[in-house]
Amino acid sequence: MKIKKIIFTVSALYLTLSLFISCGNKLPQADEFGIFHELSDGVKTAKSEKKNILLFITMGGFDAESDDFVSKILHSPEYKSSLGGKYVTVHFDFGSEAYMNSEVSHFTTDEERKDAEALNAQISRNVSLARTLNLSYTPCVFLMNEDGYAFADELYSEVFDSVESLSEMISEYEPDFVTFQEMVDETKKGTPVERMEALNVIYQIIDDKYLPTLKELFKSAPEMDKKNESGLVSYLYFVYLMEESKKFTAAGDFVSAVGVLRDAAQSDTLEGEEKQQAFYMAANLLIQAGASDFTAILGLLNNAVLASPETDLAETCRGIILQATEILSGNVDDAESSSEVK
Repeated sequence: MKIKKIIFTVSALYLTLSLFISCGNKLPQADEFGIFHELSDGVKTAKSEKKNILLFITMGGFDAESDDFVSKILHSPEYKSSLGGKYVTVHFDFGSEAYMNSEVSHFTTDEERKDAEALNAQISRNVSLARTLNLSYTPCVFLMNEDGYAFADELYSEVFDSVESLSEMISEYEPDFVTFQEMVDETKKGTPVERMEALNVIYQIIDDKYLPTLKELFKSAPEMDKKNESGLVSYLYFVYLMEESKKFTAAGDFVSAVGVLRDAAQSDTLEGEEKQQAFYMAANLLIQAGASDFTAILGLLNNAVLASPETDLAETCRGIILQATEILSGNVDDAESSSEVK
């Protein structure tokens, strides 16, 4: 993660500070139901108010329950006064109506088109996270701490049918909210080694399905332990790389995914088997994408071997390199033979 001396009057200084505080700390505004529609907005408010987050995902028009759940539960006065007061609520709406409202061609005025473009961008940002969460059904709710880190989720069931039953279900997680926040807090205090060990505990305990929401925490591993006193920097930073590359591959953007892995592998942050895996995954993604730059692919595989020569993965890479080399040599020989016949 130059100073000029200026003399202010007391009143001028007070005015300047007041303007700075009021503008700089302005929080996002919830909708009329007290609900946010972007996780980043929910996180800002949750941090300010020291509240946990409930992230609801619905697909009205695509499942049998989402429309009723939104209209009768999320948008009810009872929800706003109970769960809405205790938690920060975020709602990702991937329903058919939301998509229609985000279609710019449906509108004629500049203001309408501008609103549609903003909604379209919002849905795209939300989809980027949602597609990595392996959703099996909607409505669903992800339980998160104030940072937007998820540790549990619940799919639609009869408890979604009333605010009272939904509140009872959420209340059962209250001890888990506390425990999880304590785990996250441990990564922010103590020695670099203690912080990294706390991060490793989170990685070992929290289900992998929630890692997409925690990737920024793992991204901070090199900063937590700048000298790698724990020996865990490469191992835990690789968690971030996996999730970041998965975000791009889930969207079909193999070029960006390859770039993330290759750049990290070529840096000093990764070492040993993590460096090897990053090179190998980058090569594998190029192959999946149908790339014809065999020099680049073979170069990545060779770097994977060099990163940790004695592993099983290194042996796998050697086999791929050998096969590819033989195939390419055969193509060259066939091309030369064809040329001679002509």
